[in-house]
Amino acid sequence: MSIKALVPMVVTDKQAALKEFYTRYFGFQVIFEHPAYLGLRAKGAEGEIELGFLAASDEHPPFSGQGVILALKVDDVDAEYERLLSEGVIMTREPTDNPWGDRSCMCLDPAGLALYLYKPIPPAAEFASAVKG
Repeated sequence: MSIKALVPMVVTDKQAALKEFYTRYFGFQVIFEHPAYLGLRAKGAEGEIELGFLAASDEHPPFSGQGVILALKVDDVDAEYERLLSEGVIMTREPTDNPWGDRSCMCLDPAGLALYLYKPIPPAAEFASAVKG
């Protein structure tokens, strides 16, 4: 098998708010828009980065708002934190250097998904052997 893309799909009734959030704050573009499904693609990303938002139904209950984190690699965690905070995005974690080898902050999207914005930094000694690639 040759996987060409990974598209996380979240079941939610907040497609309009999510469209506004991801296009406004993260530069995603709409690639499919229908009451049953919203498809977004990151502009200028390395590889295909897409998100899908499926309308809730009897077959697909809505996302509960816990247990999923989307990690987004950025150039400057501190600048993104300040930008998002100044625009009213709910920030749940300030920029922090993590011993496993990144600097990160976190925010929430309108569906309750946690977004982990990070930039790689050298890991602490106790994590150095864990880095494989």
